[in-house]
Amino acid sequence: MDRGIDRIEGILVSLLLLLLLSRLLGILVERVGVHPIIGEVAGGLLLSPLIFGVVKSSLSLNIFSQFSILMVMLYSGITTDYASYTRHRKEAVFIASGGVLMTFILIYAGARYVLGFSLVASLFMGAILSNTAIEVSAGVLRRRESGKIASLVMGASFADDILAVVVLGVATSLAVTPDGGGSFEEMQSLAVAIAKVLIFLFVTFYILTRLLPKFFDRFVQSKESHLFTIAFLLMFLLAIVARYVGLHEVIGAYLAGLILAKWREEPDPMVRRSILWSRIGGTIDYMITSLFSPIFFGYMGIILGEALSGTTPGGGSLKGLLIIIVILTALSVAGKIIGCGGTTWLMGNGWNESLRVGSVMVGRGALELVLISYGLFIGYIDTLQSAALITVTLLTVFLAPLLHGVFRKG
Repeated sequence: MDRGIDRIEGILVSLLLLLLLSRLLGILVERVGVHPIIGEVAGGLLLSPLIFGVVKSSLSLNIFSQFSILMVMLYSGITTDYASYTRHRKEAVFIASGGVLMTFILIYAGARYVLGFSLVASLFMGAILSNTAIEVSAGVLRRRESGKIASLVMGASFADDILAVVVLGVATSLAVTPDGGGSFEEMQSLAVAIAKVLIFLFVTFYILTRLLPKFFDRFVQSKESHLFTIAFLLMFLLAIVARYVGLHEVIGAYLAGLILAKWREEPDPMVRRSILWSRIGGTIDYMITSLFSPIFFGYMGIILGEALSGTTPGGGSLKGLLIIIVILTALSVAGKIIGCGGTTWLMGNGWNESLRVGSVMVGRGALELVLISYGLFIGYIDTLQSAALITVTLLTVFLAPLLHGVFRKG
């Protein structure tokens, strides 16, 4: 029993320190015009083994951070302008495609021909870093963007995640069979994975968005507690289904929020929905700002600190690691700025809007960390390459809000 109490106390102390420092730095940097995510990540970095070493990653903290980002994604979906989201859906798909294609080409070419990595490692790196983390995009957009840009970015981030399933499947198939053929079983498995994703999206957008609003009207009855219960149940359900079809759970949470957003925007002669949302909207926003966002992005800072502190071999090895990190980070940022921002500009948007879209799409996140671990386990990449990929992934979490702030002021 005492050991259990010690473990619980340790978790509570870690959460206390993480929330305190990440939230405090988030407030401080926001006061000088910098996005709070930067302060939140920096808070976790300070607590990590790289600097003070008072908080380490753990299963309990990871679970809490994952729940936190589910809440952030649910809120992002709820606050989405669904009509605008639907109106810009085709543009978003083109933007996502441009970013994925350009980033994959740059990362593959850089890894293969500049860094001299194997075909397998280069293909895997290109597939991993071509993705955009929708949870990071949502965090950057909060309170900073709305309207068309927010709809374009969230739609593109969503489509990007779907494309990542295809790109990773094709890349790993080519990696296993360097002649490019791919076995019948591998291609069949990829086709099944894509089919499951498409069925999930069809059911969500064309069935649930039509059936559930009637249930919401009957069950909620202007009671905030009922609406909260529905939101959480739907969030967990779609997160589970998303995992089953091969997507990250944050996609399911975001879709749950989108369904609620569509219901909120439907005609309401009695204005009951508007009154209900005005009551709870601020409450959810305060919860995200004061608890869930600092915990998630602070935990990302801890993981970044551990990645940096755990990969400090002497001499040439450290120098080689830093070179890999710099090159892959630069190519990861350039791929999204050029691919997403350039595509946005080609569609008739201004340079500033295009650069803002591209900058928000720079962030990678939790899905990439999971896939990097998988690649290391399977043998697609070695330990040094894994450490570099983890560092690059987490650096982009830091760079996305920073670049967005620069272009937003420009």
